[in-house]
Amino acid sequence: MSLPFMDIFKEWASDYDDAVTGRNPEYKDVFSNYDFMIEEATKYVGKRVTEFGPGTGNLTNMLLQRELDVQAVEPSIDMAKLGEAKTGITFERGDFLNFNARETDTFISSFAFHHLTDKEKKEAIALYKPLLSEDGNIIILDTMFNSLDEKEQIKSHYDARGYHNLVEDLEREYYPLKETMKEIANDLGFDYQSTQMNRFAHLQILTKKK
Repeated sequence: MSLPFMDIFKEWASDYDDAVTGRNPEYKDVFSNYDFMIEEATKYVGKRVTEFGPGTGNLTNMLLQRELDVQAVEPSIDMAKLGEAKTGITFERGDFLNFNARETDTFISSFAFHHLTDKEKKEAIALYKPLLSEDGNIIILDTMFNSLDEKEQIKSHYDARGYHNLVEDLEREYYPLKETMKEIANDLGFDYQSTQMNRFAHLQILTKKK
């Protein structure tokens, strides 16, 4: 994976926890119910788990509290420093497509999978499939849109409120459509389940078909 977002990670590192806890009003709706959402995501995780983009370590901490075997893979040095200090574990350097591959029960990511293009998303999921245990799954908690019309309406709404950084994110990042993610999952032999958690975020569970 190319890493055109490394400068953004650097900017986000010191501000990310303010955003997810609602202290940044521009991103309050994006991360509404954040703690609940990441806790819900952990309910579907197997014993061995690989987390991509752990960032400041919020989801990682919840996984560790469940006494799971966690492999945390983070491309940003700035993010990793904060996450390692918070969690007490070492984050491996890597990204969604370049990492120390191991057999695992679950691949999980929160608010990071959108850094991949749709083509790269499919490449990543295809890469994970042979590494998963028989009942393994992929868990993606991230912004996703039900339709292009919905995306444009949301952009217009927040542009009118003056939330230009958020609108810029929505235009730059590779936020997928739900139908695209479902199609990718089905093409690669996964059952697909998605639950909308707030106006932006969907909790997606991809489970290997028997």
